[in-house]
Amino acid sequence: MKLHHSLYNPMWIEDNYQLEVRSYYYRHWKQFDMKFHKHDEIEIMYVIKGRCTIRTEEQKYILKKGDFILLDANVPHALIVDEEETCRMLNIEFRFIKSVTGYLTFGELVSQVKSVRIMLEMKKSHIQLIDTGEVYNDLHKIINELNQNKENLMIQILLMQLIIDVSRQLVHFTDQSISSKNKYVKKAIEYLYHHYDCDIKVSHIAESINIHEGYLYRIFKQSTGKTIMNYLMEIRLDKAKLMLENTDVSITDIAEYIGINSRQYFTYIFKRYYKLTPSNYRNNFTTSRKNKRV
Repeated sequence: MKLHHSLYNPMWIEDNYQLEVRSYYYRHWKQFDMKFHKHDEIEIMYVIKGRCTIRTEEQKYILKKGDFILLDANVPHALIVDEEETCRMLNIEFRFIKSVTGYLTFGELVSQVKSVRIMLEMKKSHIQLIDTGEVYNDLHKIINELNQNKENLMIQILLMQLIIDVSRQLVHFTDQSISSKNKYVKKAIEYLYHHYDCDIKVSHIAESINIHEGYLYRIFKQSTGKTIMNYLMEIRLDKAKLMLENTDVSITDIAEYIGINSRQYFTYIFKRYYKLTPSNYRNNFTTSRKNKRV
């Protein structure tokens, strides 16, 4: 019997099912126009760099760096990269399979995590969100495990975490009870995630969301407990940590990638936050990973 692999099929909750990655890839697209297609798997398309358009039969989504879209199984969609654009993407496709052990089932996840239940109730065939950092981290960890042919148990745990983080971000960004002040703060945070590699000033953000600079400064600090510039620096350093952990890109290039034009300043600020230089952090992380494999 052919299964309908939609995320919203109640069978996954009623019986013992778990998630399985069917395929994944990194790809750099340039001037590309994909025809509409669909597949049995649920897909997450994550923009690492650049810009692209994802079209469904009902809607068009423009994705920039740090954006991702979740497409349900059998949803017709197409990828378009304009002539003047390039886009580096991470794609992962997954589906449900019958659990052999009965542990870590999707039904258990739904019963335990409210945000997942809310996401399933929404029944959105496509979900576009700006990542606050967790989803990219989840995807990287899943792919690292797959590349190392690790045990299925760890991959299952990471897939579950991925679903939780997607659902939490969806619930947060669709919460209709958010006050007008917090809506401005949310827009400011979205701006920071989209432009963290640029020379950002509070005035730029205020102008983009049509609010007075001084007012934005006050409500941002009240809502987050941090200044806008401190929040920005934490985003940049989180991105830097991921690159130090998962790539061999030079320290100078990482600094430039996250919007800090001085290696010396990057080293200074990284050490102030984490008590280690970027080089020491990378060496310690690499040593720890090797020890775990032994």
